Amino acid sequence: MNQKNQIAPRLAKAIIHKLGSFGTPPEFGIEYFSVGLEPYLDVIENEYLEDILKLNLSSFKLITGNYGGGKTHLLYLIRDLAWQHNYVTSYVSLSPTECPFDRLELVYKKVVSNIIPPLKQNILEQQWETGIEVLLKHWYSNVREERNIISKIKNLESSSFTNALKAAMISLVSDDDEEFSGVMQWLKGEDVPRELRLRYRISERIDRSTAFRMLRSLVQFINS
Repeated sequence: MNQKNQIAPRLAKAIIHKLGSFGTPPEFGIEYFSVGLEPYLDVIENEYLEDILKLNLSSFKLITGNYGGGKTHLLYLIRDLAWQHNYVTSYVSLSPTECPFDRLELVYKKVVSNIIPPLKQNILEQQWETGIEVLLKHWYSNVREERNIISKIKNLESSSFTNALKAAMISLVSDDDEEFSGVMQWLKGEDVPRELRLRYRISERIDRSTAFRMLRSLVQFINS
């Protein structure tokens, strides 16, 4: 076995436990038991991750298959491949009851609660956290040594979303956990005190009428 294919015993046990206990693919180590998917992944990598997505263009792909046919398995592989190319990802399960596709405010909440910045190392060696607060702390850690980091947040479609992101950065700079938590509640689509919205000039709520604009603003921030 070459070095690339070697797997740590701890990771192997975690994979076996996940498969044996739940019958679903684990969120980590998926590449160690994947066979025959390389042609599909090559297309995703060459034509999308390295091509049109680099031009800030969007794409949609529909994967169909029976229950247990490997759809989630493939999506986890695509997610890992996206991380290798420094993409932010969010894995969201849409369903008629919990998260209908036509309830954009619920879709928004699911996207921001499951969003993850690119992970580079073995997933078991990291703190497995998701959410927009994780993304913003990751962004801040990359720019904190630069000057005028607040000015980098610009050209977003929603001024309320822009102001909320700036408020979050100000809270991180000043190490104000309570204020950061309050702003995160708004970014997660939850109700926040009117005083907080007035303080940071956040004039909108995230609801059915604004959710799609907020999603676009989120993508614009990530691409900036």
